[in-house]
Amino acid sequence: MNVKKKIIIAVIAAVLIAGAVTAAVLFGNRKSGGEEASPVSGETSQTAESVASETEEPEALYIADGLTVSDIFAYSGEYVEDGSGDEVSGIAAVRLSNKGEKSYEYLEFTLKTADEEYFFKASGLLPGTEVTVLSADKKALGKETGVVTGECSLKGEYASQPTMREDLFKVYQTGPSATIRNISGKELKGKTYIYYKGAGDDGLLGGITYRFSFNAFGKDEIKQKSSSHLGKVLFVTYEE
Repeated sequence: MNVKKKIIIAVIAAVLIAGAVTAAVLFGNRKSGGEEASPVSGETSQTAESVASETEEPEALYIADGLTVSDIFAYSGEYVEDGSGDEVSGIAAVRLSNKGEKSYEYLEFTLKTADEEYFFKASGLLPGTEVTVLSADKKALGKETGVVTGECSLKGEYASQPTMREDLFKVYQTGPSATIRNISGKELKGKTYIYYKGAGDDGLLGGITYRFSFNAFGKDEIKQKSSSHLGKVLFVTYEE
């Protein structure tokens, strides 16, 4: 009996020791897995950052507060900047964007690439406006298109934020025509102007800003004017 008891006790002890070892191994594995989670997460984060940096757009070039320009590209078609309508080919052009809150009435700026310098003029740049501006002197595009530096030599802001004067008028645009209606409930004896920009295949075209002019409006009177250059109505002014 003593021998059997000793054997039984030995077997029980062996089972307990094996269970303790197994528990220790399992516990150690769980702990090790928890500690490895951080570097794995870190590797994933670094990969995401790497992908983000690879797909990130190049930093925009600012030439004035809120105004950015793209690289220069070649433009062929009607030259709109001086109203001549001449056909041009391969002249320098740039996309100008107003991403700020200021409204610019007039702007002159110069862009330099590695081999050339280009001069541009623009007007009617309200917040959110993006427009293709053509070289002011019809200069042909050189070999290099990347803008190295940009300088604004002249700029002027509107004295007050331009609006559609919705307190006085309702304006409708249909194709090349702009229709304006007096909704003030009274006769308007002053001068009214509708300012607009032209449009091309890729959005607004031309630093130039055009305008329609109207004389006095009777109560509820409706008037209309058309132009092949009408791309988008920008704002309306009324002078007493």
